[in-house]
Amino acid sequence: MVTTSIHERLRSAFPEAGIGSAVEVRSGMVRESGVRLSRPFSERHLHCVWYDAKLRPPGLTTLDGEPVVVEDPGAWNLEAGPDFLGAVIRIGKEERRFSGDVEIHIRGSDWNAHGHQNDPRYRGVKFHVTYHAGPSIADHLPPGTLEIPLQPALQRCPEFDFHAIELTAYPYGERAVHPPCRAILETWDADRKMELLKKAGQSRLLQKAEMLHERIEQVGDEQAFYEQFMIGLGYRDNKAAYRQLARLLPLSRLRELSQGDWNHAYALLAGAGGLLPDPDALTDPEAKVYVRACWDHFWRDRDRLAGEPLTRSDWKLSGLRPMNFPARRLMAAAQKFSTDEVFRDLDTLNGLRIDQALSAWMRMMGPWEDSFWSRRVSWDGKWRPGNAATLIGTDRLQILFTNLVVPWMAVHRTPPEALIGLDSLPAEGTTSVLKQAAFYLFGPDMPSIYLKSGLRQQGLLHLFHEFCLRDRTRCVSCLFPGLLGQADSP
Repeated sequence: MVTTSIHERLRSAFPEAGIGSAVEVRSGMVRESGVRLSRPFSERHLHCVWYDAKLRPPGLTTLDGEPVVVEDPGAWNLEAGPDFLGAVIRIGKEERRFSGDVEIHIRGSDWNAHGHQNDPRYRGVKFHVTYHAGPSIADHLPPGTLEIPLQPALQRCPEFDFHAIELTAYPYGERAVHPPCRAILETWDADRKMELLKKAGQSRLLQKAEMLHERIEQVGDEQAFYEQFMIGLGYRDNKAAYRQLARLLPLSRLRELSQGDWNHAYALLAGAGGLLPDPDALTDPEAKVYVRACWDHFWRDRDRLAGEPLTRSDWKLSGLRPMNFPARRLMAAAQKFSTDEVFRDLDTLNGLRIDQALSAWMRMMGPWEDSFWSRRVSWDGKWRPGNAATLIGTDRLQILFTNLVVPWMAVHRTPPEALIGLDSLPAEGTTSVLKQAAFYLFGPDMPSIYLKSGLRQQGLLHLFHEFCLRDRTRCVSCLFPGLLGQADSP
């Protein structure tokens, strides 16, 4: 957990994080400045864990210790009322079958704090799922409700990580046709709107720095950076696989086994990732030789992995541009992490303005060594004469800079001080989430200027995740309009 002193140190890098001078945006709630409640997850994270069988941990039990088997988690409710409707669960060694609605909270006491005990819509709740275990609040729940804590089972899954959950990949509620926040923002001039997005953008970067610091506390500087770099190599559907690979083959083990040889490091990464093909199935003679050499390296060291290798089924390969295939991207990781050079280079970023640091980062990430993948886009593809193709494109390197290097700079800033030039962060590609967030806030006639700044894009994403993604009342109970109203108050 990020302590108050660490939070203040990190906040010094992003002094304008928040909206207005008296409040900050955090976890969808309005809190007075200086009041801090750090937690790496929200109720929405718990919704995803409950709903997705790949995330839901084995060995769930009721608060009384009876085994729980989730036959059907229920329908994800996008309106007001319980979180999931019509779940079917088997309880105990006899697998007694129960059905009913599911309400999910972080703590059991949230049931009363949210006023559910007086709301008739919650009378059909049969399962009260919480993160923390106990104490029981059975006297406040509908008769016969079963209490199911997630924390004990999740703690037995060392590979589980809340940060790996892509919240936008799961259902979320519709907004009002004319969101009340938009009505307020329509009265603001362009400069004030951009200032709002700038403050929200710094809030999002602050959160990223806090999460990076938490991971550094757990695994150390270099492993934390390596993990986040690997995650940043992939698009949404492959982030979890890259994360798992980085933990299956930790950086210290990768360096120890490869001894600075990036071809050896690549063989280990591709083998552990389950991405090495059968050399006998290849038709290109050079590819056969290279893949056999990779297999030889990998099999010698396979027992040094932290678990079983991944398989191709752990990756989403269909629909990817060939240049972005994980097997290709891993060559970039191999070249940059087989030695500690990248970390020596990162140390030189301290004290630089953001535009200077971005230029330095782009130099650090190139040029790439000539490799098997320099002129190929598939294992058995044709050799492409001419200039070598880059292993990571400019757009992806800029995304890594914003989402990893900038938080890294904040964590390691000596002395703690504001990062200079955040307004110069490069804009990313305009994703569907960005477009949707911009539409909710500013309507169909939104000026494109709001999307032409990396910091303002971060602000849009922050507001979308902290408010739109968490609200299921079509804006009726959303806290954001009230926050904007406070900003309008004298």
